[in-house]
Amino acid sequence: MKKLLVIAAIAVSGVLTGCYSSREGIYANLQDAELVKIDTVERYVNQYQQLLTWKTSDNMEYVSYVPMGRKYVIGTRMSVLIRQ
Repeated sequence: MKKLLVIAAIAVSGVLTGCYSSREGIYANLQDAELVKIDTVERYVNQYQQLLTWKTSDNMEYVSYVPMGRKYVIGTRMSVLIRQ
């Protein structure tokens, strides 16, 4: 799972930097986040997904959507990239 998030973050940053030219770089910090809540939501018509809520040590919350087939445990810790 960690590898997927890192690969996704690199892919997104590649797409964003490829679309426009900027002299400034994108700065991000790597922080640990803990899974605090799992909800089931209907994101698209008749398509349910899990909504994962992650919280960092400074009480910032982040969400991610994952397919219903995956299993996650509350309290799981993962590193996330947070833009400065």
